Amino acid sequence: MLKGIDRHLSAELVHVLMLMGHGDELVICDVNHPAGTIAAETTYGRIVDMVGCDIPTGAAAILSLMPLDSFVDAPVARMQVVGDAAAEMPVFGLMQRVIDAAESRPVRMQALERFAFYAAAKRAFAIVRTSDPGPYGCFILKKGVVDLPRPPSRIAGAMRPPRGYLRREDDHREDGVRPRPAWGRAAEWRPADRGYSWPADWRKARAWRRFRRSRRGAARGYGCRGGGSPTGRG
Repeated sequence: MLKGIDRHLSAELVHVLMLMGHGDELVICDVNHPAGTIAAETTYGRIVDMVGCDIPTGAAAILSLMPLDSFVDAPVARMQVVGDAAAEMPVFGLMQRVIDAAESRPVRMQALERFAFYAAAKRAFAIVRTSDPGPYGCFILKKGVVDLPRPPSRIAGAMRPPRGYLRREDDHREDGVRPRPAWGRAAEWRPADRGYSWPADWRKARAWRRFRRSRRGAARGYGCRGGGSPTGRG
């Protein structure tokens, strides 16, 4: 047992619901339905039993986790009464109320001829057999989309600057002149607390150190105490 999950939902049934994707169909039926024969041709390949509950109770438990498809006109199908297509069985009205309450909207249910229903059930993802005695307790539910909030993008997080660094777009000298962009990966970030940006190319880095050691570099305010590197070790 788990919090928030109906007690009629077994671990196997929850697993089946998780495996299903948008547009997959689930058959829920009574004990008279030829579930064993049909289940062998479904995607899952075997019966999933819901022991001790009727069709409306089992459907309510399933629909507490699985949404119905809102992209189709009739996401629910039922078997029509043989010999009287307009006949209404009590289970039809009960299921309609359960489905409408689960979706918080009116949901259209289409009726299929008996053998057309069997053919559609064989194309389903899985078949769930309840303990409902029937008759005509056979329904096909088409799964919809679960709309979840999007988590923060890992790609966007990976592009954040390291601690203490700024983007080069924010790097402007006090005289308003934008510095020449460096090449390579070093062109993207620069230390936020310093007025320089090391180029990626080692030749340019060496030329930069020599310039900082020179009198011309010192005259322009680029001199570096203790040598050419900002740390005093270059």
